[in-house]
Amino acid sequence: GASALFPQQSWRVVPLEALLSIAGVALITYAVLQLTTAKIAYKGMLMIAIPLILLLTFVGLIVRVRQQSETARAWTLHSTEVLSVSQSLLLQIAETEDAVRGFALTYDESFVDSYRESMGLLTLASIRLRGLVADSPGQETRAASIEQLIVARTRRFDEVFRLIRAGHPRPEQYGFAGAGGA
Repeated sequence: GASALFPQQSWRVVPLEALLSIAGVALITYAVLQLTTAKIAYKGMLMIAIPLILLLTFVGLIVRVRQQSETARAWTLHSTEVLSVSQSLLLQIAETEDAVRGFALTYDESFVDSYRESMGLLTLASIRLRGLVADSPGQETRAASIEQLIVARTRRFDEVFRLIRAGHPRPEQYGFAGAGGA
């Protein structure tokens, strides 16, 4: 029973658990010895008090387990949301690159609008990811490096647009796979 009070096992907790267990056994032994000479009214009161104390202890343990379960569920939902936003980020990067490739190959201005829309969504997803991982320094560092990679990639996309508009129409120089033979 004492080990239920200490969910994290370590060598510092073991002596405390042993001490509590010994104290519990000593208390029960003392109570049994006192019951042999106690009046019937005290015996009746103990017969009611002991189960009541055990019931309250059990209810306390149930409440604690429930709180731990709710905390674990909250972290699971948080992790799922972080993964979802990360996937959204990858999708937005792909859509942004598709718009750049489409413009590089066709010079169709509708791809510029698609590019701007994708850039806006990419920025929002990046900000949301940063907000979600703000509680974890390690994840926050990784999110910052992802954001730096996104900024570098979008600078390259902006450079492609600038080069095309400046009259450099060779898509193979932009490093797009499959664009050289078009």
